[in-house]
Amino acid sequence: MTILGLILATVGALGVVWVQTTPRLVRSGGKPLAEPRHLYYLDAWQTVIFEAGDDTSRIRADLLSLLSQTSQNRFACCTEMIWHWGLDGKTEREQIVLRHGRSMVFCQVHHYGSDLYVGWDAHLNIGTWLEKTVGSGIDRQTGERVRVVNVTHGTQPTGEYDLVDLNCLLEWTHAQVTKVLRQYLKEKEIDQEVDFQIIRGDRQQATHPQRQPSARRLFRRTA
Repeated sequence: MTILGLILATVGALGVVWVQTTPRLVRSGGKPLAEPRHLYYLDAWQTVIFEAGDDTSRIRADLLSLLSQTSQNRFACCTEMIWHWGLDGKTEREQIVLRHGRSMVFCQVHHYGSDLYVGWDAHLNIGTWLEKTVGSGIDRQTGERVRVVNVTHGTQPTGEYDLVDLNCLLEWTHAQVTKVLRQYLKEKEIDQEVDFQIIRGDRQQATHPQRQPSARRLFRRTA
């Protein structure tokens, strides 16, 4: 047998072994519709308007209406409940969530006594679902080889386009928040200087958040 014939025979034998040993079916419970949250904190902004706490519901409604009725259909907007353990037990609050791709911005509108707190924080979500093989064998019904996989949490590196998406989302969100508050201050003739400058995070590491010691864990969501 020539060397070429020996190589072809070896390749053919390996192909037969691969076909016979490789499972043809994959059993999986499937991936959830939403990606898991493993958030890398980037930018934020917040302020307190004195003696405006009674208008908290109004400001929240005005802001939610403006954010949800945007012409930018690629920006998803919803509300969700968050909770954490406080000194007097579990505390729940509602926040507005904007999402585009792997970008997420959380907006908070709360009253503290007679004062109004408004703020937002922006994150890159590096979480993803990974499939992990937990077993293999023969399917009793079909007689075919089958591989059983489980879906687990994992992380995925972010890129420059993810950062651009987040920049666009947070800048757009901040413009809407600024618009609502400026109109409110003017209408109520409130003589208070509000600093609308965004607090910037570290953008040099933004596209490699998996190198950070840990991503920021937000409050637990109840919805």
